[in-house]
Amino acid sequence: MPADDSSSSAIPSAFLPVRRRCLPRCRTMTPGAEPVCAFRPLAGFRVLDCGTYMAGPLSAQILGDLGATVTKVVGPRGDPFMQFGYKRDGVGASWLTVNHGKEIVELDLKTPQGREHFLELVDRSDALVRNWRRDVCERLGLEGAALQARNAQLAVVEIAGFKRSDQEWNTPTFDSIVQARSGLTSLAESVGAAAGLPVNLVDKCTGLYAAHMLTAALLARAGTGRAPPPVTVSMVDVACHFNFPDTYQHLVHTDRRREWLPPANILVACRDGAIVLSPPNRHELRKVAQAMGAADLAAKLDDADGFNPADFLAKCAEAIRAGLARFSVVDALALLERHDISAGPLLDSRVFLEWDAGRPEPAAQRMSHPLGWEYLTPVFPAHHE
Repeated sequence: MPADDSSSSAIPSAFLPVRRRCLPRCRTMTPGAEPVCAFRPLAGFRVLDCGTYMAGPLSAQILGDLGATVTKVVGPRGDPFMQFGYKRDGVGASWLTVNHGKEIVELDLKTPQGREHFLELVDRSDALVRNWRRDVCERLGLEGAALQARNAQLAVVEIAGFKRSDQEWNTPTFDSIVQARSGLTSLAESVGAAAGLPVNLVDKCTGLYAAHMLTAALLARAGTGRAPPPVTVSMVDVACHFNFPDTYQHLVHTDRRREWLPPANILVACRDGAIVLSPPNRHELRKVAQAMGAADLAAKLDDADGFNPADFLAKCAEAIRAGLARFSVVDALALLERHDISAGPLLDSRVFLEWDAGRPEPAAQRMSHPLGWEYLTPVFPAHHE
């Protein structure tokens, strides 16, 4: 059950050392649609979001989308992430995506008054997520164990770059640094992205793992009446765990006795655009070769001794590109669909959202911001059938 909230949901004005700004839950601009997941299992739970940038706020946002009431704590200068990327009226697009619908409370935790007010929030919360440096928590006397000593039902998830047992345990860490350290940047370089992946992959994955741990801690609490000890989610370990099935697959079989079939992600230029095919195994590759009329290539898949995966894929891609170059995207996809081959058009983000807007249940929808303008935000990706 959620933490007891018999007192008023509003914090008394005496507990506001700086000021309190509330961003109301944004109403949808699409008639009949809901701005959050219709399935709200966390309704009644209160989450304290003390994170900045992307990972911590995203984890709290996920719980908010599932019904929890999220209060975000920021310092007197606000959240620096709000100034990143595309902005309107000083509100960054990325910040808005992972913070919409949250109540914003500004506190100066360097002051005794600010810490007292923060602890008032802790006392009436069910869960807390943050990505503060460890020495900051210790210096302020706000370590996870100390917070749970006040509120035994508080689930605490800390996000950090490294584990406490690592030499770098207190080092400030960002997504691009973890991508470089974990092998993702070198992988991106191998396909021409010299600066690494152009997305905050590790940040977003860490936010997902943190959300999992928060909900798991709340589930454990339901059985024991007490929250488990604070949990740390390490960005470096997330990068390893999340990417191990593909990025590290060549290191799984330590004895080196293995068969290798490289990923068959094939980009094909058509007459009016491009498509992508991704046949994942020999059976699917055989269908592709047969669809292109390359019976000789299909036969090679059955040649156990003479089969060279890299050579086969290069020739298969060459046959596909030659065979589909004269087709339009629509006709090429129709041809592949007749052979039950998985393929899709290559779209940029703007064209994807234009396509998405025509779906009965879009993945993104228009919302109304309290400052009077509209914006797009993603819909939680879980639906009742």
